[in-house]
Amino acid sequence: MDLLRELENLGLSAKEACLYAAIAQGGKAGAGQLAKKTGLARATVYFLIDSLQTRGLDSVEYKKGKTFFVPQSPRSMLSMLERSRAELDDKISHVQMILPDLAKLFRPTLLPAPRVRSFEGKSAILNFLHQEEDAWHESMLRCGGFWWGYEDPSLYGHYKSWFHHIYKKFEPMRKSDLSVNIFSTTPTRHELKARYPQSVLRPTSDGKEFSSTIWVMGEYVVAILSKQEPHYAFEIKDDLLGSNLRTIFQLLWKTS
Repeated sequence: MDLLRELENLGLSAKEACLYAAIAQGGKAGAGQLAKKTGLARATVYFLIDSLQTRGLDSVEYKKGKTFFVPQSPRSMLSMLERSRAELDDKISHVQMILPDLAKLFRPTLLPAPRVRSFEGKSAILNFLHQEEDAWHESMLRCGGFWWGYEDPSLYGHYKSWFHHIYKKFEPMRKSDLSVNIFSTTPTRHELKARYPQSVLRPTSDGKEFSSTIWVMGEYVVAILSKQEPHYAFEIKDDLLGSNLRTIFQLLWKTS
């Protein structure tokens, strides 16, 4: 297990994770020792120590005029996350409370949905996928009940959790109302095909792998570039473009 990476996944920066691990391994150490062990500047060590103390992950011990930093129990990591969850729950409650008043500030007629949008980075794209999934689903049902497109093999690996989420969420409707017809050579993507028969994943006749992803979902056209960092996504909402591309994919599907 890559422990440093796991610590980063829990919210620590790369430098914080490195310093936290060094303190845990040493049991007790001064700033100079930690700077030497981690390769971080002494000033950086002091700055990061303050951050770790705020999270309750270490404490300070003074002995004979010297300052030492002492690691807290590993369970302090769990306590840190529980505090974060409580703070998040409190913020969610406040947002829910003010939403009705906040909504009154907006005048929908003055805020038309943008026709073209772009997103950069995996986190932004994942949020975009979750935010738009309902609109895409409703649009596909209005426009014949098909999700057309082709996919870069790297896409499923990067956003696997969202794929499983979306398929599970709309499974009751997809069996009768929605079919997924995607040109894809992604072996792991076929996990979903086995679980959801309405998803037809078809390679091209020559087995060509795509270097980008295009989805046509009703009036929405989505392009995603996930071959290299940073990832990019683009969404176009246009009835005519969506209709034309649906026709093209229908013809390609019949002849492939």
